[in-house]
Amino acid sequence: GDVSHRAPVLRETLGRIRERFAEAFFVPGNHELWVRPDPDGVQPADSLAKHEEVRALCAALGVRTGPARVGRVMVVPLLSWYDRSLAIPGLDPLPLRLWADFGRCTWPADF
Repeated sequence: GDVSHRAPVLRETLGRIRERFAEAFFVPGNHELWVRPDPDGVQPADSLAKHEEVRALCAALGVRTGPARVGRVMVVPLLSWYDRSLAIPGLDPLPLRLWADFGRCTWPADF
């Protein structure tokens, strides 16, 4: 992950990788889930919707996002995340507010 928050850049990059290799896997990183005004397309409602868009793009390009056996090797892409529990009580929260992910990733209210 962490190729780009812009769909055209991600599409071109994954497309080139897919052209070059028989198999390609991708795990979205935090940058792919940023929700920012995008002059190249429609802005998704939140980072969860953006994640689904990235997975759909990968599927359209033949890039795997789930577990698969390649020869004698099992590839298991693992998506993991962090949450606001990284904040330590009593410490200044400013560093977390400055961390781009906390401002550019948005999650549904019931998530």
